[in-house]
Amino acid sequence: MQMTECLRVPAAACALTLAVCAASVAAPDPNTNDAAAARLAEQARAAAAAQLARLGEGYEVRFDSARRLVFVSALDEEHFRQTARLVAKFSDAIRKTLDLSPPTSLVTVVLPTAEDYAELRPGEEVTGFYTPADRTLISLDRGRVLVHEFTHALHHADAAAARQQHRVWVWEGLATLCDASNIAPGGVLDPQVDVRVVALQKAIRRAQTIPLEKLVDLTPGEFHARAELCYAEARYLMLYLHERDKLPAFYAAYKGGFEDDPTGRIALEDVLGRRLGDIEDDWETWALELEMPWGELRSGEARLGLGLQDTPQGAKVVSLAPGSAAERAGRIHVGDIVLAFNGVPTSCAAEVVGAVQACGANQTVNVELRRRGRQITIQQPLGAPRQR
Repeated sequence: MQMTECLRVPAAACALTLAVCAASVAAPDPNTNDAAAARLAEQARAAAAAQLARLGEGYEVRFDSARRLVFVSALDEEHFRQTARLVAKFSDAIRKTLDLSPPTSLVTVVLPTAEDYAELRPGEEVTGFYTPADRTLISLDRGRVLVHEFTHALHHADAAAARQQHRVWVWEGLATLCDASNIAPGGVLDPQVDVRVVALQKAIRRAQTIPLEKLVDLTPGEFHARAELCYAEARYLMLYLHERDKLPAFYAAYKGGFEDDPTGRIALEDVLGRRLGDIEDDWETWALELEMPWGELRSGEARLGLGLQDTPQGAKVVSLAPGSAAERAGRIHVGDIVLAFNGVPTSCAAEVVGAVQACGANQTVNVELRRRGRQITIQQPLGAPRQR
């Protein structure tokens, strides 16, 4: 991605005028005239100055006027370009997939140093967050978490333009759908099955799901009190709509009928042509047939069967697949941080997955874990691969 403007400023100059430097060859926003462009640039300077005032040295500011994005970054040039390109691709794909209204407000994306982030984060295990009040996204992560929080930013801007405050299941359902997506030819989202499916399938098999009629009416507090299951249900309801080519229609119907039904129940029934109870039955049947990502295997057949989440400390175990080798052995616990697998150091979920895939079936391996502040090593049996 190429920026339409580049504002380079040392943090010490944050209270002064932000110098504009010549930058890119990106096309200007066709919907912005000269006066509006000048006002937008001044708003970008003010937003950047507010962030620079509380950050340390070494930050630069970049402005993507077409997408209304202000980047305040401590990254080196190459890493910044990679990250900005990711944000731009997902910005365009999310807007195209959901047919969101054109951006009117600025979003500030702060890419801080680890030291500065430690002072800004709302919790130790949070690697990125979005604050609607000032439309600011701050992220240490430059992958799924960044995409998740950026989806919140786009969704918030669209809902705010309609003077609506959408329900938490819609808010989190869209963000979780996008954070595990690729970009398909044509520039639209191509959502993938992710590890959240473990929690959903487990709940379905045990008849412990939250009924959809209750899910759509949950408050944020109620939703986050059962976060693992609620995030999974919301995401896979959105994926169910996507796979039936009904997601844009649902979102449009939801916004159009928001005043009469802010829960989204009527919009679901209208676009799918069935009552919510019948939708739920079909949705559960569909969900049970989904394949785990990265070749992870179904219940009773998994070589290991861990649900993992990236944290600043490393890959955290958030679930154990029912019937999997990990669940049967009982040696790996939810909350453990995987430090090394079969002698291979691991710092993120992708590295754990790669280490598991590199192992043979039906063997026992050493797994180094951090559990409640203590470092331990366990011997973990692996299962057999599924026969195809």
